[in-house]
Amino acid sequence: MPNNNDPHEFVLRKILALFHDPPNKAEILSYNFSLKDLNYNSRVKGDYISHEEVAEFIFNRFLSDLSINFGSYGVKYADWLSSSIDRYMFGAIAHESSYTVKEVKLRNIIYPKFIVELKKGDKKKDIMDEACTFIYELKQPFLSLLFKYIINKDYENLMLFYQVLYLIYELLWIDLNYSTGPSDTRVPTHQIFDHLYSSASMINWLPKSKPRSKRRLFMMGLDIVGVADFIGKGRKVRDLWVSSYLVSALIWYILLHFINTYGPDTVIFPSLRFNQFYAFYVYEKLRKTYSTDEGMKNVINRVKDLITKYVFNNDDLFLEDKLGIPPYPIVPGRATLVLPSFEIENERIIRIRKRKKFENEVNARFNEGWKKLVDTIEKLAECKLDEPFWNIVCNVIKNHKDMLTTPPLRLRVKIVEKKTNSKNVIKWWNYYDEMYRELVNEFKKSKLVKVTPESQLRLNSSNYETCTSCGVLPAVISVPRSDQEKSNFMHEWGLTENKNKLENLEKIISPGERLCPVCLVKRAIGVEPRVLRTLLLDEDPEEVVEFIKEHNISVFIPSTSHIASVDLYEKHCVKDKNLDESERVKRISMWRKFNEYKGCAYLDQDPEELWFSEERREEFARLGLTPKSPYYALVRADSDYLGDLLEGKLTPYLAGIIDSDYYGGNMDNKEVIDFLKDYYVSQVSADNERLVEAAIFLVEKVGKCDLEYLARNLRFRSKRNLIGKSRSFKIKDSIEAIKYFKESLEKQRIILTPAFHISISSALNRALLYEIKLVNELGGFVIYAGGDDLLAMFPADKVIDFLKDSRLAFAGRKKDIDSENDSGIHVAGNGFYKIKEAYYPAMAVVGRTYSVVFSRYDDPLQYVIQLSYDLVEKLKERVYINYNNEKRLKDLTFFYFNGDLAVIPNSFQRPIEEVGEIIDVLEKLKKLLDEGELSTRFLYDYIERRELLHSLYSHGNEESIRKYLSYLFSRHSNAKNPLDTVNLNYLISNVVWDDGRTSYVIDELIKALIILKRW
Repeated sequence: MPNNNDPHEFVLRKILALFHDPPNKAEILSYNFSLKDLNYNSRVKGDYISHEEVAEFIFNRFLSDLSINFGSYGVKYADWLSSSIDRYMFGAIAHESSYTVKEVKLRNIIYPKFIVELKKGDKKKDIMDEACTFIYELKQPFLSLLFKYIINKDYENLMLFYQVLYLIYELLWIDLNYSTGPSDTRVPTHQIFDHLYSSASMINWLPKSKPRSKRRLFMMGLDIVGVADFIGKGRKVRDLWVSSYLVSALIWYILLHFINTYGPDTVIFPSLRFNQFYAFYVYEKLRKTYSTDEGMKNVINRVKDLITKYVFNNDDLFLEDKLGIPPYPIVPGRATLVLPSFEIENERIIRIRKRKKFENEVNARFNEGWKKLVDTIEKLAECKLDEPFWNIVCNVIKNHKDMLTTPPLRLRVKIVEKKTNSKNVIKWWNYYDEMYRELVNEFKKSKLVKVTPESQLRLNSSNYETCTSCGVLPAVISVPRSDQEKSNFMHEWGLTENKNKLENLEKIISPGERLCPVCLVKRAIGVEPRVLRTLLLDEDPEEVVEFIKEHNISVFIPSTSHIASVDLYEKHCVKDKNLDESERVKRISMWRKFNEYKGCAYLDQDPEELWFSEERREEFARLGLTPKSPYYALVRADSDYLGDLLEGKLTPYLAGIIDSDYYGGNMDNKEVIDFLKDYYVSQVSADNERLVEAAIFLVEKVGKCDLEYLARNLRFRSKRNLIGKSRSFKIKDSIEAIKYFKESLEKQRIILTPAFHISISSALNRALLYEIKLVNELGGFVIYAGGDDLLAMFPADKVIDFLKDSRLAFAGRKKDIDSENDSGIHVAGNGFYKIKEAYYPAMAVVGRTYSVVFSRYDDPLQYVIQLSYDLVEKLKERVYINYNNEKRLKDLTFFYFNGDLAVIPNSFQRPIEEVGEIIDVLEKLKKLLDEGELSTRFLYDYIERRELLHSLYSHGNEESIRKYLSYLFSRHSNAKNPLDTVNLNYLISNVVWDDGRTSYVIDELIKALIILKRW
């Protein structure tokens, strides 16, 4: 009998949940189907092997030393709760083993019409060989880690074992080049690992082997307020990166408390699978805990190898002898957790009666994290008092601690609670849906009141100079411009007058800058980002300082002028490798281009002095050379209606047909209801006609006939298709499921499940990993990449390449060229990503809006950041596309330069099917302009004839329009006309503004080309 007050058994049930289905379950099911024609009266014998048997085989051989009974911990309850859409709603159609499907296909859970066909098992031997190899790969490195727990029997060692397993379980399967199918071939929308990991999450609501009649279920949401505003308050690129990283690190510090207490599965959003912060944390925890243990080297090296390949895009910057932290801030300022109703004290489970305790823990942790970070910076500064910058930092922190007691960000915490009244878990299946929507409503209420962090400070006077970085708080440090003032400044701060030291200080704080204590702390993080280890690893300040002293590395963060100069660095640095080897290894950057050319002396010089100054530009002119363009591009990307998608609303699918306000109105739109019915039917496997017929019967009849009649009819249909003996099934349970499905249709929402959210959360992680790879390949610099948001800088001439690949990749449309040995994330096409042979759903039909702001390297960065935000968040609300007399909202790209604006649609159909057609034409036309195969006169010729063209467009004569556009193009080029390759209706769709202004998409295309042709 399990001891239900033992937290060890709580964790062991989570481990069981990860193993309750084998990763090759779909292959096993298809193999059994193909043995012979199905016999509906008796189970297939002989070579038949059940997926349960394979799961037990893997589990028992991997964890045989623990002597755990595979079937004794009630994981089936978590299994039911995690994927309720197929276990219950479609359980009304396909009870237990009915409607077995032969083919192995995976449907995209976000939009099930996107399908990928997978390989299937041909022989029992092949299936068992996969299982045995997987067991070997699990046991080889992790046996020693397992023995640590067996010997000590302490909760900390068990939790570490589980945290490592949670990280590498999926990665090991991928590494073996095995495929990943659905968890249920009848309703193949849940990828097997999405299902297994969501089952582990549901153990938090089911800590006992048998559910009690009364239980408290908790769901918690965290939200850092004003993230975009906080990031935008900075004068240098390093300020933006630091602000972004602070958001990620502070949220992460809170999450660590729950990851270590209850396990990583508590975190639903952001997903900790393929999460660089989580992978870094587990690796470092292993490395530090067992650094002197020879027996653990295999574990540490295997984990390092797996996460480097599959989580860090084959980039080892995170290692301790390099950057020493994850290079990109990838944790968003929002999080959702599912929590058990107990706390653990002295290795015993103790009940929690009030949710307020969770809230208090979170707020305390948030404040503690900020204080630890400031303490770490202060202790580091005390070790570097001979350096003017750190001397100033130390003095400011000591003398202005009152302004550093409050975190510079505000955190909102909301917790919802559900009290269960039934032991029957079937009756819980809609709890997740109800609790998440209640949580969202709680956050919506609190948005009505805005409180800024600085309002909590007690400022004695309003007569002060404000900080030039944040523009809010009083400045406490100002570096003067004149030589005399500089001398007085050094004396005032007790600094030795030294020209080199002053120059080094001015590289960090520019002459004329005024900084408040908070912005000075942020600037210190930019100089030494590794102080963030105190939050990332929950390390003591002293330990972090010792690490920094032991690893004497200088961290480089590029400026806007560096980004604008990438092509020149590439030309010069290939030839100039004139720093000695010892000097090279001391410098590192999260900007890949720097690491490629860090041996080049040019990188140590200010780009303005090299090629942007007036003197240099005049010199270029005298030599008859074209001076380097001093422009770069800031790109911001944000998903459209992601919040609505997470609530189960249909806005992302039908953007323009409906918008977010639809759900507060009449909700009278037959197109919406028809889409939802079609969505549900498309979830079932099309390879079994009878199953599809049953699904259609359900969606068409629900609401039109008696529920008991419907339930009995569906049961009768499924019983005729049973392979073997069905477990007992209660009609009243089916009625409950159908009743909630009926409510879903009436409310025109998708029923939310843990697996649905976990699939979306992990899909966002993979999308951002792919985008980070794109940014690095194009010489860009990632400022922020958390959740569905991206903020990055690019060389101006690389933007169009990024936009095209990014939009296609986010939707999972473009098919990459990959190889068997390539461990990176690739786009498989048709709404999926692929890592080796493992397939994962992409965000498919979710729109994504981009803003591209071209700016001079010396333009005020705060203005550029704010402009990029306004384009993505505000301007996209003021414009729509009229396509075939139908409204299309969002999924746009804004190009902005010096007052000129162009709006390019990324898609036209709803739900989104094809993406990036206009961007593709834009890229081709720009290439022709760059290569001289198309005269720039074409652009101005088009503008001069615009009225005539508009007349043709309005009459809609396709043949006349085509002919005239071809004539216009051929006057200026002999190349193939890219305009001929795109749907004409796309080009002559209207761009409509809220003030009544209109233009045609092709007009916007020409405007975008005029902006882009400068680079």
